[in-house]
Amino acid sequence: MRPGTLHVVRPDRQGPTAPTPAGGDRGDLAVMAMLFGVNLVPLVGEVVARGRWGAGTLGLATAGALVTGRELVLGARAVLRRRR
Repeated sequence: MRPGTLHVVRPDRQGPTAPTPAGGDRGDLAVMAMLFGVNLVPLVGEVVARGRWGAGTLGLATAGALVTGRELVLGARAVLRRRR
């Protein structure tokens, strides 16, 4: 079976787009908060008990915490801005 042919369509000629879910932003924030918390576990564990976590784990957790923390802050600002 041969797939259909793709056509380039100008944005103003596209059909209606799907509506965004009502609680989508809050759900995204919840996922980001969960990932942020998971990334904090090795960092807090290292502060409490030195030497329990490897350098690679701590580096990955730090990078994950920085990225998810940034996205969490940006997402929270967007939600608060829309409320006004």
